[in-house]
Amino acid sequence: MKKLINIILIFSITFLCIPTSSINANEFEGNKYDHLSQKEIELLYEIYEIDPNFSYEGELVAITKTVQVLETEEEYLKNYDGVLTKGAIGSNEMSIYVTASRVPESGKDTFNITATATWKMVPAFRMQDAFALAWADNFALISSSATASYKSIGVAAGKTNLISQSPNQGVGYSVECSDYYGQALEWVRINAKISKNDSSGIANVSSSYCHRKASVGGIGVSFGPGAGISFNVTGFEDQMANYTTFNY
Repeated sequence: MKKLINIILIFSITFLCIPTSSINANEFEGNKYDHLSQKEIELLYEIYEIDPNFSYEGELVAITKTVQVLETEEEYLKNYDGVLTKGAIGSNEMSIYVTASRVPESGKDTFNITATATWKMVPAFRMQDAFALAWADNFALISSSATASYKSIGVAAGKTNLISQSPNQGVGYSVECSDYYGQALEWVRINAKISKNDSSGIANVSSSYCHRKASVGGIGVSFGPGAGISFNVTGFEDQMANYTTFNY
C-alpha cells in the first residue's frame, strides 16, 4: 500500500511540474523529449502557446529564451562575439526564443534553426523594424523564411522582406511593426536550414531584434564572426538579443 501511495505522489508531482496548454497533446506523448531539460520543455510549451502552428524538422537539440538583457551582459561578454545591445528592450516588453533541431542527412550535419520574437505589449513606435538570425562554424544556408503575426488578425502575408543574407553566416529580415492603423506586431519568426559536411564541434546561434524609434531611412543588417549581428540605423533604436549553442 505504501509503495502504491509513493507511485501516486511521484506521478502527481511530475504532472504538476509540466505546464498545461491548449496545444496538440500528441506533440508531447511518449519519450520524444526525454533528452530535453524540464526548462526546455517549458519553453517549448511557451512557443506553442505563441503559435500553435510552430513546427520544426528533425529532433530538437536546443531551446533558449531571453531573460533580463542587462543581467546577461557578463555572459554575452564571455560567450558571445556579436554586438551587444544599445538601448535594451526589456524582458517585460519582449521575449526572443531560439531553437535548433538536427535534421537526419547522411554525410551531413544539417540543422533547422528558428528565432521567434514576441511583443508582450504594444510598442509606442510602430514602423519598420529588423530581425536577424546568425550562426557560426561556416554552415551553409540551404533556405530561410520569415513569418509575422499581428494582434487581432493573426498571420499576415507580405509584411517581412529579406534585407541581408550571408550564405555562411546569417539572414536578416525587415518586419512591419504595424500592419495597419490600430494593429501591432505580435510575433515574428525566422526559420533557416543550414548544413555542412559531417564533422564535429560546437556551434553558436544568435538572434537579434532591432526596434526603431524616431528613425529615418532604411535599416541594414550585417554579420560578423562567432554569429555576430549588427544593425545600421539612422536615429534612435532599441535591441534585444538571444543565443544558443548546439553540438554537431
